[in-house]
Amino acid sequence: MEQLLSGLYGALIATILSIIYLYFSKQIKLRFDVMLEVVGYCDDIYHRLSMMHVHKNSMYTKKEPGLTDDEYRKLSQELTVLLKSSKVRAKVALVYGEGTVLEKFNELSVSFIEASSILRKATCAAWVVEENKKMNDIFEKRIDILRNQLEISLLRYARVNGVIRTLTFRYLPTFCGALRLTNRK
Repeated sequence: MEQLLSGLYGALIATILSIIYLYFSKQIKLRFDVMLEVVGYCDDIYHRLSMMHVHKNSMYTKKEPGLTDDEYRKLSQELTVLLKSSKVRAKVALVYGEGTVLEKFNELSVSFIEASSILRKATCAAWVVEENKKMNDIFEKRIDILRNQLEISLLRYARVNGVIRTLTFRYLPTFCGALRLTNRK
């Protein structure tokens, strides 16, 4: 009888451990997939903004033709579609929760929108005086830094301890809120 109970306990423990393993491996794979999609999405926006910036700069400062009107219009339309899309943001919120990763993603999105707005409203006179400097500052001081921070956060939360952290903060908010308060002291 003891052997039967021992075997039953062993099978129960093995089943629980395999369920936990499968859950974590699936979560990690899902997070890596979302991470790659977010990085690709941000790269697409960054590339379009950079091309539009180079075009404006060559037109307004060097008086050289950059992109054709059709190329610029197409680039601008593609950028608009990307900036208005909420699919990637929704995936980040669903997979990573409403925490650090989503905050970084939102900050980066706001910076992308601001840069796009400056590019679209730029005139030749304003570009030479201040708009080009604003664009360079946005890229150097915000967008590049936020992209790096977002990628680091995505990687950090894609590991096992990141999955545990997300689960803890998602399903035990009262306990975690108290934990945050004690950790700040």
